[in-house]
Amino acid sequence: MRIRSRSAVHVRLAGALVALVIAAFNARAQDEPASRVAQPHPSCNSSADDYAPSSDVDGVSMLFTSERNGVAQTFRCDSEGNVQHLSGTVNASGKVGAYVNVLPSGEGLATIYRPGIRQSFASITTIARTSGGLDMGSPLDVANGEFFTSQASIAPDRSRIMFVSNREGGVGGLDIWMLELRPDGTWSEPQHGGEAINSPGDEISPVLIAPDTLLFASDAMGGQGGHDIYMSLLRGGRWTDPVPMSMLNSAWNDTDASRGSDGTYRLASDRPGGRGGYDVWIVKPE
Repeated sequence: MRIRSRSAVHVRLAGALVALVIAAFNARAQDEPASRVAQPHPSCNSSADDYAPSSDVDGVSMLFTSERNGVAQTFRCDSEGNVQHLSGTVNASGKVGAYVNVLPSGEGLATIYRPGIRQSFASITTIARTSGGLDMGSPLDVANGEFFTSQASIAPDRSRIMFVSNREGGVGGLDIWMLELRPDGTWSEPQHGGEAINSPGDEISPVLIAPDTLLFASDAMGGQGGHDIYMSLLRGGRWTDPVPMSMLNSAWNDTDASRGSDGTYRLASDRPGGRGGYDVWIVKPE
């Protein structure tokens, strides 16, 4: 009789726990009127694509990407619903500055396009959130290359970075990869996120809502339709089998999930009821 390792048991128990938590979350949604489950954000959306919502340094305002000016750039929506195009070098005229993720300290990551040998590629750069806006830092060269690298999320304790890439070594089109912070303060070489959170399809928009808790979207894990949002926990050095966040998902494409300080979930979706292609939607569990 084969005996399971203790770490394998812990991973299995962790997966069961996250499944129970999400099941309770989803069950509450079934008791709520549809109008109270998911609503388009009341003020940030436009007729263009609006997506990648995340928290600003104050923990209340929201940063998001919008293509309302013809190119993907970063905007801010405060608690009063006022929308502002952020100044600074990230939003340079005519340049992409998207998928911004910042910590309360002001350090963060963004997606830009950098020229390669044959073409330009989506790449990750460090950024600084200042009172004046968003300013470019340095390219995250340990992750970047002659391939697509985008949608980076840094853990709240700065222990790891999750990102999306079609680099060699994946199992599908776009896969989720990970960098770990070393004791000397440098980042590890990219590690594949593992087959639990990757499929032969596309996995996108990974967001670390806690150092060990990942939200992401996949189009090949048997969801409701298009891309759906899932949650996975990091246990014993492995990501647990993901559980669908049914309260957030629809028959349309649902991606870019994050969670605010008040527990409200934010996501991007092209479901009916918004103003444009992709819109920012909000979901309050209670």
